[in-house]
Amino acid sequence: MPAGPMHLDFIVLPVGYSYNADIASAKKGDTLRLGDGSTYEIVSVRKMSAGKPEVDLLCRIRYGITLRGAFMRWKMNARLEGHGEKAISEDECLLVVFKTDEQY
Repeated sequence: MPAGPMHLDFIVLPVGYSYNADIASAKKGDTLRLGDGSTYEIVSVRKMSAGKPEVDLLCRIRYGITLRGAFMRWKMNARLEGHGEKAISEDECLLVVFKTDEQY
């Protein structure tokens, strides 16, 4: 039986005392607003250990860079925003799965 189209997508985000605390506590059905202004319904949010190979794989799939590369960018952004790179956890990140259309 052929699989139908996927109606879900995901992002990997940094987490820390001043980063994405609102998303880290989001529940199924809450709204996610992306940088381009688009909004999506959240299906799940999970904190994931940065040491797991599958997290690196998800970063490569989503962003085309390693998890280490994502952490370097997240830390640079934290410094530019005046938070300091310690604002981001080096041990965990967030996996956010969201609906891409109403056929979920």
